[in-house]
Order: sequence, then structure tokens, then C-alpha cells
Amino acid sequence: MVTNSSVSWFLVGTAGCTRIAALAVASVIAAVSVATAAEPSEAALVESVSGKSLDVQPMDYVRVGQTIRLGPYGTIVLSYKASCAREMITGGIVTIGTEHSYVRSGEIRRLGSPCDTGRMVLTDADSPAGGAGQTFRGIQPTGFLAAPAR
Repeated sequence: MVTNSSVSWFLVGTAGCTRIAALAVASVIAAVSVATAAEPSEAALVESVSGKSLDVQPMDYVRVGQTIRLGPYGTIVLSYKASCAREMITGGIVTIGTEHSYVRSGEIRRLGSPCDTGRMVLTDADSPAGGAGQTFRGIQPTGFLAAPAR
């Protein structure tokens, strides 16, 4: 027979398990969000690197505050995401910034390029046929590319 006290103990135990599960889920979510917020942001892409630098390789992203030792004849080419700047650095110690690098005992050449990818709008006048296109593989299309038959 089920007594009133056994039902209440069952409900207390179930509620306790639910609270523990909710607390565990909340702690995992908090740990992941703290780890993500503490991770430094990626500032630039390494296009190429030469010399004995073991810190980075081509196509790596470098973080703000990261230091790269190039040696006297090592070179690195960086493309910054925030400023669209491209830098070629020869020798020295490179510290990555948010929009450009800081170089000690080396030489830096900066190439700026105008870009504003966040505001790019493609209009019908800029694209052929309103953005549509055709792909032909293995056959020669008739009409616009083939010589007219006579």
C-alpha cells in the first residue's frame, strides 16, 4: 500500500534530481561562455612565412597580442581583418595588434586597400542577368560563343 509519506519522499527525491541536473547544465553553459569570452580574437591571416619561425604557418590566424620571432632574415605577410591592411615584415619581433602589427628590430611595409565588406550591396546593374549564370562543361554552347554557321 502506498502511504502519504512515501509519495512525499518520492517527490522530494525527484525534485532534488531535477535541481542537480539543472545546476549541472547551467555550470557547463557558464564554463563554455567564459572560455569563449576569454579566448583572444583572431586579428590577421598569415599569407606566407619564411625563415625559422616555428610560431606560425601559412593560412594560420594570429591573435591580438601574439608575439612572433622572425629572426634577422625571416619574412611574414599578414592580412588584417579589421583594417584590410596587408603587411610584409622582414626580421625582428612582431606583436599582433587589432588593425596592424608592432615590429621591433625589423622592417615593415604596409599596403592599405579600401574595403568595406559590411556595406557591400550588389545591384542588378552590377551583375549580369540579375545574378543568374550558366555553366557549360564538355560541350560548346551554341549561340553566343560558337561561330555562326554559314
